[in-house]
Amino acid sequence: MAKTPNKTPDKKAISPNNAPGRAAASPDEAPKPRFGKGQPAHYCGKKGRSGAPKGSANAMRHGLRAGKLPKDAKYIEWQMNSLRRELEAAVIAVKGEVNLLDAATIQTAVKWERHGALALRWLRVEGDKLKPTERLHFSREIARASTERDKALAALGLDVKPEPIDLTTYLQGGNGNERPQGDK
Repeated sequence: MAKTPNKTPDKKAISPNNAPGRAAASPDEAPKPRFGKGQPAHYCGKKGRSGAPKGSANAMRHGLRAGKLPKDAKYIEWQMNSLRRELEAAVIAVKGEVNLLDAATIQTAVKWERHGALALRWLRVEGDKLKPTERLHFSREIARASTERDKALAALGLDVKPEPIDLTTYLQGGNGNERPQGDK
């Protein structure tokens, strides 16, 4: 019985381009790479399927963050992220966009709210171990954080007053808050 000689595979057979599942365009030609060299510089996935969904706020992110908190205070981080998103939506509703100054003001409001929430948490967790003057200091910080947050919110200018309505428009139901006339 004749033994078949052990052949060592040539380098082309073991290259990543010829790995299982990657077929070449022709037997003597290496397949084109999926990413990197050989792809257009603006390659970004399938048209219409890549990127943020339409109407998403992903494209308007400003890069300002509230920061990470310890694991046992994660709920505060979630609350702050929710507050930030609500404030951004309110600014967009009033002004049409979030500019850099608005983003910084939102960040200030969120940080003050976080400061108050953390002070409240520490007062709750460690309150029994604190002296009365220390408890009072935490309480003062909570109140100060609320005041500073409110100043930042006022700086956003979200309290837009509605346009005045005249009596004729009101009686014709032009304000949208009229009650339907009918049987009671």
